[in-house]
Amino acid sequence: MTCKTGGNPINFYRQIKNISYIEAAKELGARLGIKVEDQKRSSRYDLEYEIMNKANDFFKFTLHNTTEGLKAKEYLIKRGLTEESINHFEIGLANNDYQSLSKMLVDQAYEPNLLMTLGLSSRSEKNNELYDIFNNRITFPIKDNTLNVIGFSGRSVDPKDNIKYMNSQETPLFRKSDVIYNLYDAQDEIKKLDEVLLFEGFFDVISAHQIGYKHGVATMGTALTESQAKLLRRHAKRVVVIYDGDNAGINATHEAIPKLKRARLDVDILRLPNGMDPDDYIKKNKFEGFKKFFETNKKDSYRYYYENLLLRLDPNNANSVQAFVRDVNLLFQDASAVVMQMFEPEISKKLGFDFKFSKVDIPSKPLPEAKKTERKQVLNKYINAENDLIFELLKRKKHLDLIKDSLIPNTYVLLENYQVLERLVSFYETREFLILSDFMDRLPNNLREHLEKNMKTNFNWQNGITLESDTIKNHLGVVHSYSNERELDALYEQMDPDNPQESLEILNQINKLKQKMKTNKRRDK
Repeated sequence: MTCKTGGNPINFYRQIKNISYIEAAKELGARLGIKVEDQKRSSRYDLEYEIMNKANDFFKFTLHNTTEGLKAKEYLIKRGLTEESINHFEIGLANNDYQSLSKMLVDQAYEPNLLMTLGLSSRSEKNNELYDIFNNRITFPIKDNTLNVIGFSGRSVDPKDNIKYMNSQETPLFRKSDVIYNLYDAQDEIKKLDEVLLFEGFFDVISAHQIGYKHGVATMGTALTESQAKLLRRHAKRVVVIYDGDNAGINATHEAIPKLKRARLDVDILRLPNGMDPDDYIKKNKFEGFKKFFETNKKDSYRYYYENLLLRLDPNNANSVQAFVRDVNLLFQDASAVVMQMFEPEISKKLGFDFKFSKVDIPSKPLPEAKKTERKQVLNKYINAENDLIFELLKRKKHLDLIKDSLIPNTYVLLENYQVLERLVSFYETREFLILSDFMDRLPNNLREHLEKNMKTNFNWQNGITLESDTIKNHLGVVHSYSNERELDALYEQMDPDNPQESLEILNQINKLKQKMKTNKRRDK
């Protein structure tokens, strides 16, 4: 028998056993009486890697060897995961003890401050003891290109928990916007096919893997970033976006496509029916059903957007036809002559007259009407409201949920304020009270200086004034009203004649946002 996996017996053994490269090397070495040590790339973060890998081993042990773990394992199996997949993806459990991981690592002489820096532990303000960040959660390890664990995503075991997923905090190893789940474990398959399947969730990746689609990856529960798109391009030429079929998934797809195309990826889209997510669709339709749907419904980005435009076309309405012609010209503005020739006969048939593509001017950002001084005065109104929200959270936790749900993650006037708010929300996730010195010590220098400067001028902070819920809601309304203007400015800035596909989507967003702003103004009168 000839090994056709690059002549590498370890790689071959890894694939037939469906285990990691290191596990394959160890098993083959054991048969030959050779002890194989994990040969991970030496770096300045060797100690950090060591701790994160031990944390992962601890979570895996807990899942397979404790009463809590067996219950969590039952849940995973009920969700359709096999024992093989649980092991392959190194799924574990952070138990409900709240201190077991921290104690284990401290007993092995690891510094508590380093455990806190890595997002594994936090220190209690009441008794100064270390507590585990991840508790009562199924854990999914996140790895980097060295196949070392750099962070975790934890899914709540308790159905009453309002936070279903919790990711590791930003650490020296872990930057959520630069990380893609399963990318490096799947890199051999991705390289072989020169294609990657892009999902939203971990269970989507695992379900696809179980039916033979082993080149799936997922973002970390957030919108795809430019850096993630570029990272994908370094591993494959083509990406198939398979997000949830609901409105949120469709919107996320629309946001992802231009980023992927800017990264010079060939983009295909698979929209699932009836609002289903990939995990559910695969469970219901199994391999044959998913394979057939994948092969017959996968669309390139031109076809995908074109069919969306057709949904809004009324061939008997002049306004509708005019808008369609404008949008379809904008959509195909960057297409090659071959692509245009493919679609022109089809479009002509839909419209009932001969259609030829023509150039469309993309609107530029309108000139600001207000003077700079007036603009500054208006900004102060929003900034002051935002500062009051920050100082309210610095004083107490009472309005945390209201502020968090209404303001985070992307409504802010000053970026520094958003960054402070994000850290406040994260701080309160494991604490009932805030000790100012403790919180300030955790801030980077630029944010600490920003906050200290505002403390000197904020009336509420200087006079110890707390806010009632009605005032909080009013402040949030003020900030939100600016966010619409800010979003509109940002959308105009993104309009680019060299990216007509993206510009078409942005133009639709601008029109929707303007209508929303008009509605809000009428409602507030």
